[in-house]
Amino acid sequence: MAEGDLLRRVEKLEETVDSLRDLPERTTRLEVQMGNVELQIVHLRDEMHSGFSAMQRDIAAVRTELKEEGTAIRAELAAQGAELREDIAGVSRDLSAKFLDLGTQIQVQIEGLHSVIATTREGNPPTN
Repeated sequence: MAEGDLLRRVEKLEETVDSLRDLPERTTRLEVQMGNVELQIVHLRDEMHSGFSAMQRDIAAVRTELKEEGTAIRAELAAQGAELREDIAGVSRDLSAKFLDLGTQIQVQIEGLHSVIATTREGNPPTN
């Protein structure tokens, strides 16, 4: 039995040695694959870095453009506000002048009516 046991152990050892024979080649292939993966990761990292940098530049450019447009809009609104205030002041002046003129006309008509009433009270009807 010891001989059968020994024979099985030797066979098992031979199988193990046979499987270990191609280990250096498998290790070399694995190292090559790992090197390729590492290169891909480095390449991906570089691409992502470039992409994110480009996005940051684009965002900064958009931010600057928005600031400039905001400034231009504020200036345009300020100018339109000033123009509107001038227009309102002009309309106010025109209305004030028309109200004064209307007041004068009403005063003249009231004075005319007073004259007609006074003449009518004296017994002289007005002549038209």
